[in-house]
Amino acid sequence: MRRVLYAAPILLLPLLARAETMTAGELQKQCASAAGAAACTAYLRGAVAMYAAVNAEMKELSWFCPPRDGDSSVLRQLYLDWAKENEPAMPGPAMNAVKAVLQDAYECSD
Repeated sequence: MRRVLYAAPILLLPLLARAETMTAGELQKQCASAAGAAACTAYLRGAVAMYAAVNAEMKELSWFCPPRDGDSSVLRQLYLDWAKENEPAMPGPAMNAVKAVLQDAYECSD
């Protein structure tokens, strides 16, 4: 059992490396295609979940405040709309674009 626990992070490294190198344009293509819609939604939901986990530890972090009952398809459409209006950002990292989308869509109220 311990071997499995130690091996799990190693097995996930290729996935993590891919997440770091995906461009905003690649994510846009994925989100725009029917075949990539599920992967796009998973990526976006993962970004929100990651932020929630970090925010739970670092309360002063307030990049965005998504609604608790957000619809995943809304996230996908928000990304597609933002990407259309921010074409110069498409060669950059997908995570930077996702952060910008969520900040624009879900500003925190004081």
